[in-house]
Amino acid sequence: MATRAQLFLLLITILCCKAHGQRIPPSSLPLQPAPSPAPHIGPKEWCAGFTWPLAVDDAVEFLRQSQVFSDSAVGYAGEPTPQVAAFNVIMDDPHALSHIDLLANTDRPIGRLYALCAYQVLDHDKHAALLETLLQDNRTVHTQFGCLGGTEPVRDVLTLIEGNDEGKRFRSAKEATYAAFSGTDNVCARAAGR
Repeated sequence: MATRAQLFLLLITILCCKAHGQRIPPSSLPLQPAPSPAPHIGPKEWCAGFTWPLAVDDAVEFLRQSQVFSDSAVGYAGEPTPQVAAFNVIMDDPHALSHIDLLANTDRPIGRLYALCAYQVLDHDKHAALLETLLQDNRTVHTQFGCLGGTEPVRDVLTLIEGNDEGKRFRSAKEATYAAFSGTDNVCARAAGR
């Protein structure tokens, strides 16, 4: 049962809405064109250029050239991604920060997003500087989070990275990711038809 305060707030809301003038009927609102659907990005695109085991220089290049920013587990089965495998190969290297600096200074937004995730763990000052730069990036990128893929503005991906602390999540997925790619039943092996 509604309290007096709730009823009073409802009444005020109704009166204020009516006091603002008449609403435009939905049929007279200007129609905005629907955005174009994102091109399909799937396992073949996620895995393009990926081989396991991965040398650290190859991991840097793979993330620099990656066509998708993915979470640590994708698809209905929550499978590890080659991007997170490459991320962890770089992070395991004693010179990880210099490799991440290369990614941060590339012109490709996906590589820079992975650099931002690494800076969350490695260097808070560089993280803050790259975050500020990426907030000005008006491009869109392909994404895959769980079983949801699409195309999103870089700024929206930043919200996910910061809100989920993706750098730490990627690091915590290291063992499962390495195990998946060390075997023969993983997303990239299936995409290649092996």
